[in-house]
Amino acid sequence: MHSGTMRRRGRGSRTVVALLMLVIGAAAFAQSDWIYAAAGDRFAVVDPRDGSVVETGRLATADYDPAAGRDRANIATPLIVPTPGGKYVFFVFADDARAVVVDAESHAPVWSVELPAGTQTISFSSMGETILANTGGTRWIELPHRQGRITGAGRTAPSLGAGAIAFNRRATRVYGSRGADLVFALTASGDAVQTVRVDGGPYDWHISPNFRFLVGVSERRLALVDETRGQATGYLDGSFSGGVFHPSSRQFFALTADGGSIVVAETGRLREQSRIDLPFRLTAIFREESGRLHGLSHSSPFGAGSPVILTDITGDQGIVEFPAGFAEPGVDVAATIVTLRPGGGFACF
Repeated sequence: MHSGTMRRRGRGSRTVVALLMLVIGAAAFAQSDWIYAAAGDRFAVVDPRDGSVVETGRLATADYDPAAGRDRANIATPLIVPTPGGKYVFFVFADDARAVVVDAESHAPVWSVELPAGTQTISFSSMGETILANTGGTRWIELPHRQGRITGAGRTAPSLGAGAIAFNRRATRVYGSRGADLVFALTASGDAVQTVRVDGGPYDWHISPNFRFLVGVSERRLALVDETRGQATGYLDGSFSGGVFHPSSRQFFALTADGGSIVVAETGRLREQSRIDLPFRLTAIFREESGRLHGLSHSSPFGAGSPVILTDITGDQGIVEFPAGFAEPGVDVAATIVTLRPGGGFACF
């Protein structure tokens, strides 16, 4: 009887292990990268592996249509903000204080969420359980979030500048500007625990994948802050409009303000290692988790006038032109990479 019980337990254990391996295998298979782009009320999805356009459509749901009652040419292009796990993509229409949420697995708009009045930008915490919405100036509102929905009332968040903010690994700290300073603030209370004086701002702040370094991007220079030491450790003069870290955290790729070059800076001392001159001017750069860089341009090198994406800046520089009619004349285009990463944000499933 005892041995029979042990055999049954053994079979049960093997079944559990097999199911666990299936789940792990499915999660690994599900991980993938997509480029999401928007122009007014339209969006497109590009496969970065071959540059093919796999989906196009309108950003409209049963409870919200940004084109209702207005000329499509006058719809401002939304901010694109994926959740940390990549499962959902928020397209933020600041004029209406609302976001259309797209399911990144089906590439379909699924619902909309109402944002605080005056919302200009939103940022997800590193685990995705909260959204910080900038409602103008230094006013930020914290909203609880889960699975692509806002789950409760907002409350006042730490007072920070209007530029991009960053979070530490567990989202217990938020980093942002207050005047000429970079402030490390407690997310829960807003109390400042560290203040770092930096020159040449205002800055948009980016945190490295290992959460050790913060790089500020401005029209005057780059600023490097060592998070552990709590001090500015380097500057790189120049005019920049955006940038991303390498997955190793050892390099920062900064797009020059004229869009014609990417400066590769060593993170440790923030010195220029190399410069990538681009075939035409970019308005944004973004990267896959593998480190492949992508770029967006508002003008085609072929003279067609449609927006284009470079699907690999550091490689073959394959070019994707969007379908005719994707962007109305004079309408801005935005794009970013969305990585479906099971486990990369517990509030995002």
